Amino acid sequence: MISVLMVAGGNPEMSATAVRSLKERASYDYQLVFVDNGSDTAEDLKAHIKPLLNEKDIFIRNEVFRSFARANNQAASVADGDHLLCLNNDIVAEGDWQTPLLEAGKKYELCGPNVRQLAIVLEIKAMMCRRVDGVMYEAEVTDVGAYIEGWCLFLRKDYYRQLGGFDEVFWPMYCEDSDLSFRATTSGGKLGKVAVPIRHLGSQDSLKYLKQSWKDTINMANNHKMYARWVQGAIL
Repeated sequence: MISVLMVAGGNPEMSATAVRSLKERASYDYQLVFVDNGSDTAEDLKAHIKPLLNEKDIFIRNEVFRSFARANNQAASVADGDHLLCLNNDIVAEGDWQTPLLEAGKKYELCGPNVRQLAIVLEIKAMMCRRVDGVMYEAEVTDVGAYIEGWCLFLRKDYYRQLGGFDEVFWPMYCEDSDLSFRATTSGGKLGKVAVPIRHLGSQDSLKYLKQSWKDTINMANNHKMYARWVQGAIL
């Protein structure tokens, strides 16, 4: 069984759409672990999500915001499935999403539909996502610096625990997915790109609550942490 880990900072209507689409397109039994990560109580996220859940599903309410990494680790700690799907709440499932993931999970330790690449920028001591003409580069898993983008990231639960989950040093978000991918590949794990019929709306949750300039600042801070760890060998 797959346990889907979904962390939401709010956006109740969009979150409910994501949950409904998963259920409507499910081919097999699965579990949803939904984390309300400190949303404004006025949004009443619980009222939108709880009626959509089955008996095996789990709803967690954090009264204060936790990082994306910590909230996913929190969800993983109570998940019952043999596999974990870390999935954003700004998605819409448009077909059988389970079969391609389970098939890919037999061949790869870590997989997902989008593979990105971090490139070293020596001048500012950072590892930044490679872009071509301003657009994020869709990498191959064999490229140096390749990683599975965290909006849809699939792996075995025992392997997630073996890796130690997402590193919570990456606060409040960004780079936890690239760091996890790097830890997988350096320990001999294989990354895989898999076509999954899940549409990513992209940054809909974060853009509602954070200015783009704030997101850029957070991203750059964690880009420096990636450089410190993976280029300089610093302990963080």
